[in-house]
Amino acid sequence: MENALMREVADAFAASKGRYGYRGIKAALRTGVSAKVTGRIMAEDGLVAHVPGRRRYGSYEVETTPAPGNLIARDLTAERPNEKWLTDITGIKAADGKVYLSPVIECHDGKMVACADNVRFLAHFGFPGLT
Repeated sequence: MENALMREVADAFAASKGRYGYRGIKAALRTGVSAKVTGRIMAEDGLVAHVPGRRRYGSYEVETTPAPGNLIARDLTAERPNEKWLTDITGIKAADGKVYLSPVIECHDGKMVACADNVRFLAHFGFPGLT
């Protein structure tokens, strides 16, 4: 019986393409065998589930662009209205995908001039390099 069970465990592991651990194999077998016994059989046979590594985020995998020059040198004040505008694009994970939020702030009085939830809107607003 032990050899038959070892064969069943090995077959279930192969059917899962090496993705199931002892709990998944136990569920796939649908027998009265405990998880401890399933784990012990897998350990004896050297059956270890493949756990993929965490993928790192990389928006530019092929080439990177150089950082732009520091045009305002951290001087976030302006003498006249419409002299300096600042924006930042923030990507927020949502159920439908990623939502981009970008407020535009006028440095003279610090008020928000516009806010876009779509980066393409900013291109029509006067920021063509953001699309």
